[in-house]
Amino acid sequence: MVVNPPLMEIRHAGRPKNTNRIPSQGEEPKIRRCSRCHSTTHNGRTCKEIVPKKQSKSEKRTGAREWDKSDGRGTNASDRNPMAA
Repeated sequence: MVVNPPLMEIRHAGRPKNTNRIPSQGEEPKIRRCSRCHSTTHNGRTCKEIVPKKQSKSEKRTGAREWDKSDGRGTNASDRNPMAA
């Protein structure tokens, strides 16, 4: 028969965090919400809400840039004719 040494919990460096905090008088618990639809009945992992896809980087751009061949730098279309504005 082999007797193993007792299992001991390894202590980590630094002061331990107190997880058993007593809430102060009048303090209300935080209401957890779903990260997708912000409902309080479930969390984001169990959410069955259809979430629209995020826009790609090319769709997010609002101003298209035109390339000026003379100096090689991009300019906005509004920068070409300053008198038009």
